[in-house]
Amino acid sequence: MTSPDFVWELRHMECFHLSLLPGLDEICDDVCLAFCEIGLGVFSGHFGIGASNRLNILHGGTIASMVDLGGSLAVASHGLFATGVSTDLNVTYLSSGGKVGDKILAEVSCDKFGKTLAYTSIKFFNSKGEIVARGSHTKYIALAWKDPQNIAELGGYKQS
Repeated sequence: MTSPDFVWELRHMECFHLSLLPGLDEICDDVCLAFCEIGLGVFSGHFGIGASNRLNILHGGTIASMVDLGGSLAVASHGLFATGVSTDLNVTYLSSGGKVGDKILAEVSCDKFGKTLAYTSIKFFNSKGEIVARGSHTKYIALAWKDPQNIAELGGYKQS
């Protein structure tokens, strides 16, 4: 079960990560965290011209960036403020994500969360509810456990 305080904290932490992506406001106009609990999250947004390719459809690089962002969200949901570094990122594109202005929805989960590595997976859906891409993201999190801004109640405690 997720408390409102936890949701606020997670949104605050994820905004920190969103701010690390220059031009994100051109990619997704209204990124919104719709749901979160430990190990799970759903976010969505309408993508702009900066997220499209020359065919004016969702660019594959945008989806790859959202796989990275989603992996960080899944790790942050365990209470870690610093969400580690990427060791592996994979994307499989199944169909077009839609045209500029369309909404994309992402469902992310943390499939395994250990002391050293976290494994996440994500699925992307278009406005019709059809899956358009899926991805996986592995993060090295051993040093992230030491961040003083971790939320201890969620397991993100300082390890010695």
